[in-house]
Order: sequence, then C-alpha cells, then structure tokens
Amino acid sequence: MKEFEKKPSPSREGLSKFLPTSMSDASMRRRLTEYEIQLQDLQSYVRSLEAETVHLRKKIEEAPKEFMIIENKLREANRQLVQAFNQNEKLVNALYEAREQITALKEEVDKLCAPPSTYGVYLSANEDGTVNILLLGTDSRDPDAPIDQAGKWRTDTIVLMHIPASHDKAYLISFPRDLWVHVPASKDGQFGNTMAKINAAYAWGGAPLMVQTVEEYTGVRMDHVVLIDFGGFVKVTDAVGGVDMNVERTITSIHKPHRKFTKGMNHFDGAEALDYIRQRKQFPNGDFTRMKNQQLFLKALLDKAVSVGTVTNIGALKDFVTSVADAIVVDQSFSLIDLGWQFRSLRSENLVFMISPHNGTGTVDGQSVVLSDREKALGLYDAVAKDTVGAWYAQANPSSEAGG
Repeated sequence: MKEFEKKPSPSREGLSKFLPTSMSDASMRRRLTEYEIQLQDLQSYVRSLEAETVHLRKKIEEAPKEFMIIENKLREANRQLVQAFNQNEKLVNALYEAREQITALKEEVDKLCAPPSTYGVYLSANEDGTVNILLLGTDSRDPDAPIDQAGKWRTDTIVLMHIPASHDKAYLISFPRDLWVHVPASKDGQFGNTMAKINAAYAWGGAPLMVQTVEEYTGVRMDHVVLIDFGGFVKVTDAVGGVDMNVERTITSIHKPHRKFTKGMNHFDGAEALDYIRQRKQFPNGDFTRMKNQQLFLKALLDKAVSVGTVTNIGALKDFVTSVADAIVVDQSFSLIDLGWQFRSLRSENLVFMISPHNGTGTVDGQSVVLSDREKALGLYDAVAKDTVGAWYAQANPSSEAGG
C-alpha cells in the first residue's frame, strides 16, 4: 500500500491568499484560525490512517504464518483421525476374533456337557417336535426272556407318555390293565383279533403286539418303547437314597414279609417302595389306586433325583442311568442318557398324570373288565395327535391347575 506523502503545513501568510481581499483584518484572523483548526483535524485523521495502514500491512505480513499454523494443525488433526480409525479397525477385528473364539469355546463346552454316548444327537421326535413313548411296567419270570415272544412276560403298567413340542411338560396317560379293547392278531396268528383285556396283548405277542394294540386304540403312533421292570427299580430307588411318599391309608402288604404301611408321609427304600406300589386289593378302587401310587412313586423318584443333582450333572446322570439299565429295556433308537439330559429341566410339577377315560368296571363274558369311555377317549387321543393335551386337560379338569 502506498504511504501518504508528508508535506509541510502551510503558513498563515500562505493561507491568506485564499481569503477575499475585502475582508477586514479581524475577520481574516477568525477565518484563518478556523482553517488552522480544520487543518489540524485533517492532519490528525491522516496520521490515524497512516497508523491503520501500518497495522494492516503487519497483519498481511503475519497472515501466511497464521495460515501455516492452521494448516499444520489441520494436518495433525487428520493424522490423529487416521490413527484413531486404524486403532478402531484393529479393535473391531479383535472383537470379531474374540467373538469367534467365544463361539468355538461355547461349542466345546456344549460338546463336553452333551451325553457322551451321542454328543448332541437328541431323542428322535416327530416333525412337529412331539415325542410319544409307550412305557410298559413288566414283571418277567425270566430276566433273559425275549420281549417279542408270548407267554414269557406280563405287564401290569401301561403308560403313554406324551411330550409336547414345547418340551416343558410330560403327560403320562395310564391304561388300566383290564381295559376292554380290541387286540389285533399276533404275528404267528395264534392269538388276538378279538376283544380282550389290554394286557393280554403283551401276553400274546410281547411288546410289538402291545404297541400295535395301543396305536389302534388311540390312533397315535408310538415313537419309542420302554420296558420297565419295577423289580429292578429297587436298585434305582436305593441309588438316590430312597423316596418320600404319602400313604393314604394304613395297610398290610399281601406279599412277604407283610410290611405294614402307616398312613401319612413315609420314607421308603427300594424294596419298601416296590412292595407298596404293588398293592391293590387293600384299596376300595383296587387297580386304579395302584396306578395312582405308581404315578406318585415316579414323581417322588424324580424329585429325589433332582434334589441330589442326579439329572443336572452329566457324570451323576451317567451313574444313575447305569443303575437304571438293569431295570429298563428300550428300543434301538432310544437313549436314556439323551432323554435324561434333554429333559433335565423337567420337575415333578411338570408331570401331568391321567388315566385313560373309562366308565368304571363291568362284566363281559364272565370277566371283570374296565369299560372304555370311548367318546372322552377319542377326545383325549385326538388332543395327543394334535399336541393340544394341555388345553384338553384344562377343559376336562377345570378345578385343576395346568401343571397337573
């Protein structure tokens, strides 16, 4: 910027040439004084402009330095941003790797906790997730007798266990052993194809004919078959330290050594429990009371197994299943360890016990039999097939809780 040129201030004599010649000396002096004041103001203004010019020039000279400082700061900020992004990318990658390691560790833990016999192969079920198991309580006169032949075994306990797709309950439907049903022809054609007591099916054709009979009567396909030798449950009961059961009335066993069972809560070892759940003649409802007591025994056994950690620890479960092995025969596709481990969260309150609908006892061809309530039975087994047993049970037993 070009600076203002400094020139000497004009003298009073020099200013006088701008004044009219006709002015008096006094007027001239006043006018000169005014000009001098104005000139001084103008000179002061010029000096302020000069000072401002110097300040602006200095700012202009300093601006590149400030711009350079700002540019350096921006570059540093950008460098820090890139560094932070790289660190964040490393952190994200580390998190992904950690998640993959956690997933792998979880799979290893699940594998270690799974039943070692199958490592994750669960109990086979229907496409809708339901499972139907036929439980047959037997009393074999020959422990080595084949289960598919007639005349070697007899069964007093017949239970259809339905596990819904939710796997949060188990419905156990007991069939009275004297229930009057149609028994299909045996494999050899010598027996069956007639109306008879349902347990005759086992005597005539073993487990295969019993399965066929139950499937025909209920219209429900059985996915698995389990034969339970209640005599072998002596060891099972003793393995968990006995069970606690409530005796509804004081009775004396008809079997040696003729134990006396006192009304109220009792603690039974294996032999005592087996003896008690076999009694029926001392009760007014006979076989119906025996079925009820067998159901109570199974609930008590489950409660005790849970209380001692048997079903929640894979090692303890294996030991428990080993003790059960002598008392149970299962089909080839069935694994007791899988069953116990898969449903280890079930408790006795999740078990719902029922008796197949009937109209009480009657006489047919001179035999005392249990007569089927066919209408109610059809409703129940239709609910089993459609996996709506909970709703059916709640409607049939409005005063009962859904848990059974």
